[in-house]
Amino acid sequence: MTGTFLSTGQPALADLLSLHGRTAIVTGAGQGIGEAVASRLAEAGAAVVVADLDLSRAERVAESITRRGHTAAAAQVDVADSGSVRRLAGAAGSFRDPLEIWVNCAAVVSTVGVLEMSDDDWDTVMKVDLDGSFYCAREAARVMSDRSRGVIILITSLSAFRGRVGRSHYVAAKHGVNGLVRALSTELGSAGVRVVGIAPSVTATALADGSGEDSSTDRGLWTQMMDRAIAGIPMGRAGSPDEVARAALFAASDLASFVTGSTISVDGGASGA
Repeated sequence: MTGTFLSTGQPALADLLSLHGRTAIVTGAGQGIGEAVASRLAEAGAAVVVADLDLSRAERVAESITRRGHTAAAAQVDVADSGSVRRLAGAAGSFRDPLEIWVNCAAVVSTVGVLEMSDDDWDTVMKVDLDGSFYCAREAARVMSDRSRGVIILITSLSAFRGRVGRSHYVAAKHGVNGLVRALSTELGSAGVRVVGIAPSVTATALADGSGEDSSTDRGLWTQMMDRAIAGIPMGRAGSPDEVARAALFAASDLASFVTGSTISVDGGASGA
């Protein structure tokens, strides 16, 4: 490692936090947590590919980042389509710096009771939230293992650790993402690739206010679930997207150089309540 060292021989904090010389892909970056993550990684010096199913949203975020003097480009991706994810990995080649960070924030959710849940309800959430996480991790690993360096960050959820009314599909998918973090960190550690999960509780995004849920959402169940979730947070509030993004910045940086296979809770104490 090059950079400034303290008298103890350890690198300075600024060097540990710096992401200069690295390219990052962030999926689901057109809004919410993904937008906040993309902005923080760019601020730390990474060249960021802002990827989203909605290209116009991705372009808006990329333009906002570049206006602040950082490096970003927009790309369209459907994480439920492995071919689309493969093409996204190639988009990182538009930057000079190597792809060393991939953060998968893309997710969908609906709130519907198990007795009313259709096959399509189940399949849609599993395809985006679980399969999409795997597709992104696989493409990232293919690139990063060749260079023996990189970090894959998968946004999971507090819901992966407990039941949620009307969200059996979402809980199952996010539980699977936690399993991916553990399994892939074991498999990829010798290749120099770290895998880290980040598990937010209720976060002030479109998914939290219900506007990001799909048309199958049962509004009564959604309200019941949200009321219970907020009541279970010792800090008494929802988190902000930027609070989750700060955890992602830590995980992506050399501050976390020996952190892999772990899922970091960003939940206001809910997981300990």
